[in-house]
Amino acid sequence: MIVVKIEMWPKGIEAKKYGLGEMRIANDGAGTHARGDYDVVLMKGERLAKRPGLWRRTRVVNFPRSRLGVYDLIFRALAASVGARNPDVNLFQEIDADMETHAVRLLEEEHEDHGEEERT
Repeated sequence: MIVVKIEMWPKGIEAKKYGLGEMRIANDGAGTHARGDYDVVLMKGERLAKRPGLWRRTRVVNFPRSRLGVYDLIFRALAASVGARNPDVNLFQEIDADMETHAVRLLEEEHEDHGEEERT
């Protein structure tokens, strides 16, 4: 099980920390070596929540765990659980745009590198 704890450290002081929430991601055992299915639970902390404890349940299915890492799994768990609460944010579009920009930069750099090699 993966457990992600979200804490507040007032003014950066660890001794004053308190929990805001927690995410638990559990492999349900139904996947394969390459792909996994996960149960996700979001919990609210006691200090600030009107109703602490279990807040949301969701699933991430067919996750390509042999290709992607833990932060990708956490991203997908958040998208599945709270993505609909944020309709004005298209995370995937923004990520795709950033990836395309990065890819274009890499291609330009590669082209420049090859151009210099050909001239020498």
